Amino acid sequence: MREEAVLFCAIFFALKEHLQKHTYDVYLLVVHGMALVCIVCGYKLNKKIEFHRMVPMMQKLTGWELREYAGMGVWCCILLPLATVLPEYNLRGGLDAAVGLSLNISFLICSILTIHILCDKVRELSLSKTKTDNVHLERIWKDLIPGVCLASIVGTAVPYFLFKGKFGAILLGIGILGPILYTFLLLKLPKCLPKSFTFGEATIVAQSLVLFVNKVFLKIVYMNLNVANDQNVSTITMVAVLSVGVLVLLLRLFPVLQTTRGFYFTLLLVSIGAVTGLYLVLQDNLFMWLYEYIFYSSLKRSLFTYWLVMTGIAVLIVIYQNNCQKSDEKKTSTTVVRKYFHIIAVCVYLPGLLWDPEFLYLASIGAFCVFVLLESIRTLCVYPFGEILNIFLQVFLDERDGGQIILTHIYLLVGCSLSLWISPYDLNFANHLPLYSGILSLGIGDMVASVFGTAFGKTKWAGSEKSVEGTAAAFVAQIAAIALLMYFGVDPNLTPSGHGHLIDSLVLNKIVIGIALTSLLEAWTTQIDNLVLPLFMYAVMAG
Repeated sequence: MREEAVLFCAIFFALKEHLQKHTYDVYLLVVHGMALVCIVCGYKLNKKIEFHRMVPMMQKLTGWELREYAGMGVWCCILLPLATVLPEYNLRGGLDAAVGLSLNISFLICSILTIHILCDKVRELSLSKTKTDNVHLERIWKDLIPGVCLASIVGTAVPYFLFKGKFGAILLGIGILGPILYTFLLLKLPKCLPKSFTFGEATIVAQSLVLFVNKVFLKIVYMNLNVANDQNVSTITMVAVLSVGVLVLLLRLFPVLQTTRGFYFTLLLVSIGAVTGLYLVLQDNLFMWLYEYIFYSSLKRSLFTYWLVMTGIAVLIVIYQNNCQKSDEKKTSTTVVRKYFHIIAVCVYLPGLLWDPEFLYLASIGAFCVFVLLESIRTLCVYPFGEILNIFLQVFLDERDGGQIILTHIYLLVGCSLSLWISPYDLNFANHLPLYSGILSLGIGDMVASVFGTAFGKTKWAGSEKSVEGTAAAFVAQIAAIALLMYFGVDPNLTPSGHGHLIDSLVLNKIVIGIALTSLLEAWTTQIDNLVLPLFMYAVMAG
Protein backbone atom coordinates (compact mmCIF):
# COMPACT_ATOMS: atom_id res chain seq x y z
CA MET A 1 0.00 0.00 0.00
CA ARG A 2 2.77 2.45 0.90
CA GLU A 3 4.60 2.03 -2.41
CA GLU A 4 1.38 2.69 -4.35
CA ALA A 5 0.74 5.74 -2.14
CA VAL A 6 4.16 7.16 -3.05
CA LEU A 7 3.40 6.68 -6.76
CA PHE A 8 -0.04 8.25 -6.36
CA CYS A 9 1.48 11.30 -4.66
CA ALA A 10 4.05 11.66 -7.46
CA ILE A 11 1.33 11.68 -10.13
CA PHE A 12 -0.86 14.04 -8.08
CA PHE A 13 1.95 16.59 -7.76
CA ALA A 14 2.76 16.22 -11.48
CA LEU A 15 -0.88 16.98 -12.31
CA LYS A 16 -0.84 19.98 -10.01
CA GLU A 17 2.36 21.34 -11.56
CA HIS A 18 1.11 21.04 -15.14
CA LEU A 19 -2.18 22.72 -14.23
CA GLN A 20 -0.33 25.60 -12.57
CA LYS A 21 1.89 26.02 -15.64
CA HIS A 22 -1.12 25.70 -18.00
CA THR A 23 0.67 22.95 -19.95
CA TYR A 24 -1.92 20.21 -19.50
CA ASP A 25 -3.29 18.55 -22.65
CA VAL A 26 -5.01 15.37 -23.81
CA TYR A 27 -1.70 13.48 -24.11
CA LEU A 28 -0.85 14.12 -20.45
CA LEU A 29 -4.41 13.25 -19.46
CA VAL A 30 -4.12 9.85 -21.15
CA VAL A 31 -0.72 9.08 -19.58
CA HIS A 32 -1.65 10.15 -16.05
CA GLY A 33 -5.09 8.57 -16.31
CA MET A 34 -3.64 5.21 -17.35
CA ALA A 35 -1.07 5.39 -14.56
CA LEU A 36 -3.70 6.13 -11.90
CA VAL A 37 -5.94 3.30 -13.11
CA CYS A 38 -2.96 0.91 -13.00
CA ILE A 39 -2.03 2.03 -9.48
CA VAL A 40 -5.55 1.32 -8.22
CA CYS A 41 -5.82 -2.01 -10.07
CA GLY A 42 -2.34 -3.06 -9.01
CA TYR A 43 -3.08 -2.28 -5.38
CA LYS A 44 -6.30 -4.32 -5.43
CA LEU A 45 -4.58 -7.25 -7.13
CA ASN A 46 -1.69 -7.14 -4.65
CA LYS A 47 -4.13 -7.22 -1.72
CA LYS A 48 -6.03 -10.09 -3.35
CA ILE A 49 -2.84 -12.10 -3.89
CA GLU A 50 -1.62 -11.53 -0.33
CA PHE A 51 -5.00 -12.16 1.31
CA HIS A 52 -5.62 -15.45 -0.50
CA ARG A 53 -1.92 -16.42 -0.48
CA MET A 54 -1.93 -17.06 -4.20
CA VAL A 55 1.79 -16.79 -4.94
CA PRO A 56 2.68 -20.51 -4.45
CA MET A 57 -0.17 -21.68 -6.70
CA MET A 58 0.55 -18.92 -9.20
CA GLN A 59 4.16 -20.09 -9.41
CA LYS A 60 3.08 -23.69 -9.99
CA LEU A 61 0.61 -22.54 -12.60
CA THR A 62 3.16 -20.56 -14.63
CA GLY A 63 6.39 -22.36 -13.80
CA TRP A 64 7.71 -19.15 -12.25
CA GLU A 65 10.15 -19.08 -9.35
CA LEU A 66 9.84 -15.55 -8.01
CA ARG A 67 12.38 -13.89 -5.74
CA GLU A 68 11.69 -14.67 -2.10
CA TYR A 69 11.02 -12.28 0.81
CA ALA A 70 9.56 -9.58 -1.44
CA GLY A 71 6.13 -8.45 -2.57
CA MET A 72 4.80 -8.98 -6.09
CA GLY A 73 5.51 -5.32 -6.94
CA VAL A 74 2.75 -4.93 -9.53
CA TRP A 75 3.17 -1.14 -9.21
CA CYS A 76 6.63 -1.39 -10.83
CA CYS A 77 5.03 -1.81 -14.26
CA ILE A 78 4.21 1.93 -14.17
CA LEU A 79 7.75 3.24 -13.59
CA LEU A 80 9.34 2.88 -17.03
CA PRO A 81 6.28 4.18 -18.92
CA LEU A 82 6.19 7.29 -16.70
CA ALA A 83 9.95 7.79 -17.10
CA THR A 84 9.95 7.53 -20.90
CA VAL A 85 6.61 8.70 -22.31
CA LEU A 86 6.41 12.29 -21.03
CA PRO A 87 10.06 13.35 -21.66
CA GLU A 88 9.86 11.86 -25.16
CA TYR A 89 6.66 13.78 -25.88
CA ASN A 90 7.93 17.05 -24.38
CA LEU A 91 11.09 17.04 -26.47
CA ARG A 92 10.70 15.09 -29.68
CA GLY A 93 7.03 14.43 -30.32
CA GLY A 94 6.37 12.86 -33.70
CA LEU A 95 7.10 9.20 -34.41
CA ASP A 96 9.16 8.58 -31.25
CA ALA A 97 6.40 9.84 -28.97
CA ALA A 98 3.63 8.02 -30.86
CA VAL A 99 5.41 4.66 -30.84
CA GLY A 100 6.52 5.14 -27.21
CA LEU A 101 2.95 5.86 -26.12
CA SER A 102 1.67 2.83 -28.04
CA LEU A 103 4.16 0.48 -26.39
CA ASN A 104 3.74 1.87 -22.90
CA ILE A 105 -0.05 1.65 -23.04
CA SER A 106 0.39 -1.98 -24.10
CA PHE A 107 2.81 -2.58 -21.21
CA LEU A 108 0.35 -1.31 -18.62
CA ILE A 109 -2.64 -3.21 -19.99
CA CYS A 110 -0.72 -6.48 -20.43
CA SER A 111 0.85 -6.27 -16.94
CA ILE A 112 -2.43 -5.70 -15.13
CA LEU A 113 -4.42 -8.21 -17.20
CA THR A 114 -1.73 -10.89 -16.82
CA ILE A 115 -1.90 -10.70 -13.04
CA HIS A 116 -5.71 -10.40 -13.09
CA ILE A 117 -6.10 -13.50 -15.29
CA LEU A 118 -3.62 -15.48 -13.19
CA CYS A 119 -5.52 -14.56 -10.02
CA ASP A 120 -8.79 -15.69 -11.59
CA LYS A 121 -7.17 -18.91 -12.78
CA VAL A 122 -5.82 -19.67 -9.31
CA ARG A 123 -9.24 -19.02 -7.74
CA GLU A 124 -10.91 -21.20 -10.37
CA LEU A 125 -8.49 -24.05 -9.75
CA SER A 126 -8.90 -23.71 -5.98
CA LEU A 127 -12.67 -23.98 -6.23
CA SER A 128 -12.60 -26.86 -8.74
CA LYS A 129 -9.93 -28.78 -6.77
CA THR A 130 -7.94 -29.19 -9.99
CA LYS A 131 -4.24 -29.84 -9.50
CA THR A 132 -2.04 -27.07 -10.83
CA ASP A 133 0.34 -29.73 -12.19
CA ASN A 134 -2.28 -30.55 -14.83
CA VAL A 135 -2.42 -26.95 -16.11
CA HIS A 136 0.29 -26.01 -18.59
CA LEU A 137 1.65 -22.66 -19.69
CA GLU A 138 0.06 -23.15 -23.12
CA ARG A 139 -3.39 -22.96 -21.51
CA ILE A 140 -2.41 -19.75 -19.73
CA TRP A 141 -1.45 -18.30 -23.09
CA LYS A 142 -4.94 -19.05 -24.42
CA ASP A 143 -6.46 -17.14 -21.51
CA LEU A 144 -4.12 -14.21 -22.14
CA ILE A 145 -4.92 -13.85 -25.85
CA PRO A 146 -7.97 -11.56 -25.31
CA GLY A 147 -5.87 -9.31 -23.04
CA VAL A 148 -3.07 -9.10 -25.62
CA CYS A 149 -5.64 -8.26 -28.32
CA LEU A 150 -7.12 -5.52 -26.12
CA ALA A 151 -3.63 -4.09 -25.50
CA SER A 152 -2.96 -4.12 -29.26
CA ILE A 153 -6.22 -2.33 -30.09
CA VAL A 154 -5.92 0.35 -27.40
CA GLY A 155 -2.16 0.74 -27.91
CA THR A 156 -2.72 1.38 -31.62
CA ALA A 157 -5.91 3.42 -31.49
CA VAL A 158 -5.02 5.95 -28.76
CA PRO A 159 -1.78 7.32 -30.34
CA TYR A 160 -3.36 7.09 -33.81
CA PHE A 161 -6.12 9.52 -32.79
CA LEU A 162 -3.88 11.69 -30.59
CA PHE A 163 -1.46 12.19 -33.49
CA LYS A 164 -4.31 12.74 -35.98
CA GLY A 165 -3.85 9.66 -38.11
CA LYS A 166 -0.09 9.91 -38.59
CA PHE A 167 2.23 6.86 -38.59
CA GLY A 168 -0.71 4.46 -39.05
CA ALA A 169 1.22 1.54 -40.58
CA ILE A 170 4.07 1.72 -38.06
CA LEU A 171 1.67 2.02 -35.12
CA LEU A 172 -0.28 -1.00 -36.35
CA GLY A 173 2.86 -3.13 -36.57
CA ILE A 174 4.17 -1.98 -33.19
CA GLY A 175 0.70 -2.32 -31.66
CA ILE A 176 0.48 -5.97 -32.70
CA LEU A 177 4.04 -7.17 -32.10
CA GLY A 178 4.81 -5.14 -28.95
CA PRO A 179 2.21 -6.71 -26.61
CA ILE A 180 2.97 -10.23 -27.89
CA LEU A 181 6.72 -9.88 -27.30
CA TYR A 182 6.22 -8.20 -23.92
CA THR A 183 3.77 -10.82 -22.63
CA PHE A 184 6.04 -13.62 -23.85
CA LEU A 185 9.04 -12.14 -22.03
CA LEU A 186 6.99 -11.46 -18.90
CA LEU A 187 5.94 -15.11 -18.69
CA LYS A 188 9.38 -16.49 -19.55
CA LEU A 189 11.78 -14.35 -17.48
CA PRO A 190 10.84 -15.62 -13.97
CA LYS A 191 10.89 -19.17 -15.36
CA CYS A 192 14.20 -19.00 -17.22
CA LEU A 193 15.96 -17.10 -14.39
CA PRO A 194 14.45 -18.61 -11.23
CA LYS A 195 14.43 -16.63 -7.96
CA SER A 196 15.97 -13.60 -9.68
CA PHE A 197 12.88 -11.39 -10.11
CA THR A 198 9.65 -10.39 -8.49
CA PHE A 199 6.76 -9.86 -10.88
CA GLY A 200 7.36 -6.10 -10.79
CA GLU A 201 11.08 -6.41 -11.51
CA ALA A 202 10.29 -8.78 -14.38
CA THR A 203 7.96 -6.15 -15.87
CA ILE A 204 10.76 -3.56 -15.85
CA VAL A 205 13.26 -5.94 -17.48
CA ALA A 206 10.73 -7.10 -20.09
CA GLN A 207 9.71 -3.52 -20.88
CA SER A 208 13.36 -2.52 -21.24
CA LEU A 209 14.01 -5.34 -23.71
CA VAL A 210 10.97 -4.43 -25.83
CA LEU A 211 11.89 -0.73 -25.79
CA PHE A 212 15.41 -1.62 -26.91
CA VAL A 213 14.05 -3.67 -29.83
CA ASN A 214 11.81 -0.71 -30.68
CA LYS A 215 14.81 1.64 -30.56
CA VAL A 216 16.70 -0.57 -33.00
CA PHE A 217 13.64 -0.61 -35.27
CA LEU A 218 13.31 3.20 -35.20
CA LYS A 219 17.04 3.51 -35.87
CA ILE A 220 16.63 1.44 -39.02
CA VAL A 221 13.63 3.56 -40.06
CA TYR A 222 15.58 6.81 -39.58
CA MET A 223 18.59 5.43 -41.45
CA ASN A 224 16.37 4.49 -44.39
CA LEU A 225 14.89 7.99 -44.32
CA ASN A 226 18.43 9.48 -44.16
CA VAL A 227 17.60 11.26 -40.91
CA ALA A 228 20.76 12.15 -38.95
CA ASN A 229 20.42 11.24 -35.28
CA ASP A 230 23.77 10.85 -33.47
CA GLN A 231 24.69 8.11 -35.92
CA ASN A 232 27.99 6.74 -34.66
CA VAL A 233 27.63 6.51 -30.88
CA SER A 234 24.04 5.24 -30.88
CA THR A 235 24.76 2.74 -33.66
CA ILE A 236 27.81 1.33 -31.87
CA THR A 237 25.99 0.99 -28.55
CA MET A 238 22.98 -0.67 -30.17
CA VAL A 239 25.13 -3.20 -32.01
CA ALA A 240 27.09 -3.91 -28.80
CA VAL A 241 23.95 -4.61 -26.76
CA LEU A 242 22.37 -6.55 -29.63
CA SER A 243 25.50 -8.70 -29.96
CA VAL A 244 25.54 -9.56 -26.26
CA GLY A 245 21.83 -10.34 -26.45
CA VAL A 246 22.37 -12.67 -29.42
CA LEU A 247 25.24 -14.38 -27.58
CA VAL A 248 23.14 -14.99 -24.46
CA LEU A 249 20.19 -16.20 -26.57
CA LEU A 250 22.37 -18.66 -28.50
CA LEU A 251 23.84 -20.01 -25.27
CA ARG A 252 20.33 -20.45 -23.89
CA LEU A 253 18.89 -22.15 -26.98
CA PHE A 254 21.81 -24.47 -27.73
CA PRO A 255 23.24 -26.22 -24.63
CA VAL A 256 26.11 -27.60 -26.72
CA LEU A 257 27.49 -24.05 -26.88
CA GLN A 258 27.69 -23.85 -23.08
CA THR A 259 30.96 -25.77 -23.04
CA THR A 260 34.22 -23.82 -22.89
CA ARG A 261 35.00 -24.37 -26.58
CA GLY A 262 31.42 -23.69 -27.60
CA PHE A 263 31.33 -20.45 -25.62
CA TYR A 264 34.55 -19.04 -27.08
CA PHE A 265 33.56 -20.11 -30.59
CA THR A 266 30.18 -18.38 -30.26
CA LEU A 267 31.79 -15.28 -28.75
CA LEU A 268 34.28 -15.09 -31.64
CA LEU A 269 31.54 -15.57 -34.23
CA VAL A 270 29.27 -12.90 -32.72
CA SER A 271 32.19 -10.47 -32.33
CA ILE A 272 33.23 -10.87 -35.98
CA GLY A 273 29.62 -10.33 -37.05
CA ALA A 274 29.31 -7.18 -34.92
CA VAL A 275 32.58 -5.62 -36.11
CA THR A 276 31.79 -6.45 -39.75
CA GLY A 277 28.27 -5.06 -39.45
CA LEU A 278 29.55 -1.83 -37.91
CA TYR A 279 32.11 -1.44 -40.67
CA LEU A 280 29.39 -1.76 -43.31
CA VAL A 281 27.15 0.76 -41.55
CA LEU A 282 29.75 3.31 -40.41
CA GLN A 283 32.18 2.83 -43.30
CA ASP A 284 34.94 2.95 -40.69
CA ASN A 285 37.03 0.55 -38.62
CA LEU A 286 35.49 0.24 -35.15
CA PHE A 287 38.82 0.15 -33.31
CA MET A 288 40.22 3.12 -35.19
CA TRP A 289 37.01 5.05 -34.57
CA LEU A 290 37.19 4.32 -30.82
CA TYR A 291 40.87 5.26 -30.70
CA GLU A 292 40.24 8.60 -32.42
CA TYR A 293 37.08 9.26 -30.38
CA ILE A 294 38.85 8.74 -27.04
CA PHE A 295 42.47 9.75 -27.55
CA TYR A 296 42.08 12.73 -29.90
CA SER A 297 40.33 14.63 -27.11
CA SER A 298 42.28 15.58 -23.98
CA LEU A 299 39.09 15.56 -21.88
CA LYS A 300 38.04 12.09 -23.04
CA ARG A 301 41.58 10.83 -22.61
CA SER A 302 41.66 12.11 -19.02
CA LEU A 303 38.24 10.64 -18.22
CA PHE A 304 39.23 7.29 -19.72
CA THR A 305 42.41 7.16 -17.63
CA TYR A 306 40.50 8.17 -14.50
CA TRP A 307 37.88 5.46 -15.08
CA LEU A 308 40.60 2.85 -15.53
CA VAL A 309 42.07 3.88 -12.17
CA MET A 310 38.64 3.68 -10.48
CA THR A 311 38.08 0.24 -12.03
CA GLY A 312 41.40 -0.89 -10.61
CA ILE A 313 40.41 0.40 -7.16
CA ALA A 314 37.10 -1.50 -7.37
CA VAL A 315 38.92 -4.71 -8.29
CA LEU A 316 41.35 -4.24 -5.39
CA ILE A 317 38.42 -3.76 -2.98
CA VAL A 318 36.87 -7.01 -4.21
CA ILE A 319 40.18 -8.86 -3.78
CA TYR A 320 40.78 -7.36 -0.34
CA GLN A 321 37.27 -8.16 0.86
CA ASN A 322 37.51 -11.77 -0.28
CA ASN A 323 40.94 -12.22 1.28
CA CYS A 324 39.68 -10.84 4.59
CA GLN A 325 37.15 -13.66 4.80
CA LYS A 326 38.59 -17.04 5.68
CA SER A 327 37.43 -19.89 3.47
CA ASP A 328 35.35 -21.46 6.27
CA GLU A 329 33.73 -18.14 7.13
CA LYS A 330 32.52 -17.08 3.67
CA LYS A 331 29.16 -15.35 3.84
CA THR A 332 27.26 -12.61 2.14
CA SER A 333 28.92 -9.24 2.38
CA THR A 334 27.72 -6.69 4.89
CA THR A 335 25.62 -3.73 3.88
CA VAL A 336 28.41 -1.27 4.62
CA VAL A 337 30.91 -3.17 2.45
CA ARG A 338 28.50 -3.15 -0.50
CA LYS A 339 28.08 0.61 -0.12
CA TYR A 340 31.77 1.04 -1.00
CA PHE A 341 30.70 0.35 -4.55
CA HIS A 342 28.01 3.03 -4.35
CA ILE A 343 30.75 5.53 -3.46
CA ILE A 344 32.86 4.30 -6.38
CA ALA A 345 29.82 4.67 -8.65
CA VAL A 346 29.49 8.33 -7.63
CA CYS A 347 33.19 8.90 -8.26
CA VAL A 348 32.93 7.26 -11.69
CA TYR A 349 29.69 8.85 -12.91
CA LEU A 350 29.94 12.38 -11.54
CA PRO A 351 32.88 13.60 -13.71
CA GLY A 352 31.34 12.02 -16.80
CA LEU A 353 27.95 13.63 -16.21
CA LEU A 354 29.51 17.02 -15.52
CA TRP A 355 31.92 17.15 -18.46
CA ASP A 356 31.05 14.56 -21.13
CA PRO A 357 27.67 12.78 -20.80
CA GLU A 358 27.89 11.28 -24.29
CA PHE A 359 31.22 9.57 -23.53
CA LEU A 360 29.79 8.32 -20.24
CA TYR A 361 26.80 6.94 -22.17
CA LEU A 362 29.13 5.01 -24.48
CA ALA A 363 31.31 3.80 -21.60
CA SER A 364 28.35 2.70 -19.46
CA ILE A 365 26.89 0.65 -22.32
CA GLY A 366 30.30 -0.95 -22.80
CA ALA A 367 30.53 -1.73 -19.08
CA PHE A 368 27.04 -3.24 -19.12
CA CYS A 369 27.99 -5.54 -22.00
CA VAL A 370 31.16 -6.60 -20.17
CA PHE A 371 29.19 -7.29 -16.96
CA VAL A 372 26.68 -9.49 -18.81
CA LEU A 373 29.51 -11.30 -20.56
CA LEU A 374 31.36 -11.91 -17.27
CA GLU A 375 28.17 -13.15 -15.60
CA SER A 376 27.66 -15.59 -18.47
CA ILE A 377 31.23 -16.85 -18.01
CA ARG A 378 30.68 -17.20 -14.25
CA THR A 379 27.34 -18.97 -14.58
CA LEU A 380 28.64 -21.46 -17.16
CA CYS A 381 31.98 -21.89 -15.33
CA VAL A 382 33.87 -21.21 -18.56
CA TYR A 383 37.55 -22.08 -18.15
CA PRO A 384 39.77 -20.41 -16.98
CA PHE A 385 37.78 -17.44 -15.64
CA GLY A 386 34.50 -18.98 -14.49
CA GLU A 387 35.60 -20.31 -11.13
CA ILE A 388 37.66 -17.19 -10.36
CA LEU A 389 34.69 -14.93 -11.05
CA ASN A 390 32.44 -17.16 -8.98
CA ILE A 391 34.74 -16.68 -5.98
CA PHE A 392 35.31 -12.96 -6.31
CA LEU A 393 31.73 -11.95 -7.10
CA GLN A 394 30.54 -13.44 -3.81
CA VAL A 395 31.28 -10.03 -2.29
CA PHE A 396 28.26 -8.62 -4.14
CA LEU A 397 25.83 -11.21 -2.83
CA ASP A 398 23.02 -10.22 -0.53
CA GLU A 399 19.79 -11.85 0.60
CA ARG A 400 18.09 -10.81 -2.65
CA ASP A 401 20.48 -12.82 -4.85
CA GLY A 402 18.74 -16.17 -4.44
CA GLY A 403 18.88 -17.23 -8.06
CA GLN A 404 21.49 -18.72 -10.33
CA ILE A 405 22.72 -15.34 -11.55
CA ILE A 406 24.16 -12.47 -9.49
CA LEU A 407 22.39 -9.25 -10.42
CA THR A 408 23.32 -6.81 -7.63
CA HIS A 409 26.36 -5.30 -9.38
CA ILE A 410 24.57 -5.24 -12.75
CA TYR A 411 21.58 -3.49 -11.18
CA LEU A 412 23.88 -0.88 -9.63
CA LEU A 413 25.41 -0.14 -13.04
CA VAL A 414 21.98 -0.07 -14.70
CA GLY A 415 20.50 2.12 -11.97
CA CYS A 416 23.25 4.73 -12.27
CA SER A 417 23.05 4.66 -16.08
CA LEU A 418 19.29 4.49 -16.69
CA SER A 419 18.76 8.25 -16.77
CA LEU A 420 21.41 8.50 -19.51
CA TRP A 421 20.06 5.57 -21.49
CA ILE A 422 16.42 6.68 -21.58
CA SER A 423 16.97 10.45 -21.79
CA PRO A 424 15.66 11.89 -25.08
CA TYR A 425 17.96 14.92 -24.85
CA ASP A 426 21.11 15.47 -26.89
CA LEU A 427 23.84 14.35 -24.49
CA ASN A 428 26.37 16.64 -26.16
CA PHE A 429 24.53 19.65 -24.75
CA ALA A 430 22.44 18.30 -21.87
CA ASN A 431 23.61 19.04 -18.35
CA HIS A 432 20.36 18.99 -16.44
CA LEU A 433 19.36 17.51 -13.12
CA PRO A 434 17.34 14.40 -14.13
CA LEU A 435 20.50 12.87 -15.61
CA TYR A 436 21.83 12.68 -12.04
CA SER A 437 18.87 10.60 -10.79
CA GLY A 438 20.97 7.44 -10.53
CA ILE A 439 23.84 8.82 -8.47
CA LEU A 440 21.48 10.95 -6.35
CA SER A 441 19.09 8.13 -5.43
CA LEU A 442 21.66 5.32 -5.16
CA GLY A 443 25.13 6.80 -4.76
CA ILE A 444 23.95 9.44 -2.27
CA GLY A 445 20.47 8.64 -0.95
CA ASP A 446 20.55 4.85 -0.65
CA MET A 447 24.14 4.81 0.56
CA VAL A 448 23.61 7.48 3.25
CA ALA A 449 20.32 5.91 4.38
CA SER A 450 22.01 2.54 4.78
CA VAL A 451 25.18 3.71 6.53
CA PHE A 452 23.54 6.34 8.74
CA GLY A 453 20.61 4.05 9.54
CA THR A 454 22.93 1.20 10.50
CA ALA A 455 25.01 3.46 12.76
CA PHE A 456 22.35 5.70 14.33
CA GLY A 457 18.92 4.34 13.37
CA LYS A 458 16.70 3.61 16.36
CA THR A 459 13.17 4.32 15.14
CA LYS A 460 12.08 1.74 12.57
CA TRP A 461 9.41 2.26 9.95
CA ALA A 462 6.42 0.00 10.58
CA GLY A 463 6.87 -3.32 8.78
CA SER A 464 10.40 -2.46 7.67
CA GLU A 465 13.96 -2.81 8.94
CA LYS A 466 14.79 0.65 7.56
CA SER A 467 15.01 3.50 10.06
CA VAL A 468 13.37 6.92 10.08
CA GLU A 469 16.76 8.46 10.88
CA GLY A 470 18.31 6.86 7.80
CA THR A 471 15.50 8.17 5.59
CA ALA A 472 15.87 11.69 6.99
CA ALA A 473 19.64 11.58 6.47
CA ALA A 474 19.13 10.44 2.86
CA PHE A 475 16.77 13.35 2.20
CA VAL A 476 19.18 15.94 3.62
CA ALA A 477 22.18 14.41 1.80
CA GLN A 478 20.41 14.51 -1.58
CA ILE A 479 19.30 18.13 -1.09
CA ALA A 480 22.88 19.07 -0.20
CA ALA A 481 24.18 17.17 -3.24
CA ILE A 482 21.81 19.05 -5.56
CA ALA A 483 22.93 22.38 -4.09
CA LEU A 484 26.52 21.34 -4.76
CA LEU A 485 25.68 20.28 -8.33
CA MET A 486 24.06 23.67 -8.97
CA TYR A 487 27.24 25.32 -7.71
CA PHE A 488 29.20 23.39 -10.36
CA GLY A 489 26.85 24.58 -13.10
CA VAL A 490 24.22 21.85 -13.37
CA ASP A 491 20.94 23.28 -14.67
CA PRO A 492 18.30 22.78 -11.94
CA ASN A 493 15.34 23.46 -14.25
CA LEU A 494 14.87 19.73 -15.04
CA THR A 495 15.16 20.34 -18.80
CA PRO A 496 18.13 21.84 -20.67
CA SER A 497 16.81 25.39 -20.50
CA GLY A 498 20.06 27.28 -20.65
CA HIS A 499 19.02 29.38 -17.65
CA GLY A 500 21.97 28.27 -15.57
CA HIS A 501 21.31 28.76 -11.88
CA LEU A 502 17.88 30.35 -12.29
CA ILE A 503 15.17 28.27 -10.62
CA ASP A 504 11.50 28.99 -10.01
CA SER A 505 9.34 27.91 -7.09
CA LEU A 506 7.52 25.19 -9.06
CA VAL A 507 10.80 23.49 -10.00
CA LEU A 508 12.10 23.82 -6.44
CA ASN A 509 8.92 22.20 -5.10
CA LYS A 510 9.25 19.41 -7.64
CA ILE A 511 12.85 18.71 -6.63
CA VAL A 512 12.08 18.66 -2.90
CA ILE A 513 8.95 16.53 -3.34
CA GLY A 514 10.77 14.17 -5.70
CA ILE A 515 13.61 13.60 -3.24
CA ALA A 516 11.22 13.20 -0.31
CA LEU A 517 9.12 10.61 -2.15
CA THR A 518 12.22 8.76 -3.38
CA SER A 519 13.57 8.62 0.18
CA LEU A 520 10.26 7.19 1.42
CA LEU A 521 10.20 4.65 -1.40
CA GLU A 522 13.73 3.56 -0.47
CA ALA A 523 12.55 2.92 3.08
CA TRP A 524 9.35 1.08 2.21
CA THR A 525 9.94 -0.93 -0.95
CA THR A 526 10.79 -4.63 -1.00
CA GLN A 527 11.80 -4.44 -4.67
CA ILE A 528 15.43 -4.04 -5.80
CA ASP A 529 16.19 -0.42 -4.90
CA ASN A 530 19.05 -0.24 -7.43
CA LEU A 531 16.42 -0.70 -10.13
CA VAL A 532 13.31 1.15 -8.94
CA LEU A 533 14.70 4.24 -7.16
CA PRO A 534 16.50 5.84 -10.16
CA LEU A 535 13.51 5.16 -12.42
CA PHE A 536 11.12 6.71 -9.92
CA MET A 537 13.26 9.81 -9.33
CA TYR A 538 13.79 10.32 -13.06
CA ALA A 539 10.06 9.95 -13.73
CA VAL A 540 9.23 12.57 -11.07
CA MET A 541 11.87 15.08 -12.17
CA ALA A 542 11.66 14.71 -15.94
CA GLY A 543 7.93 14.03 -16.30
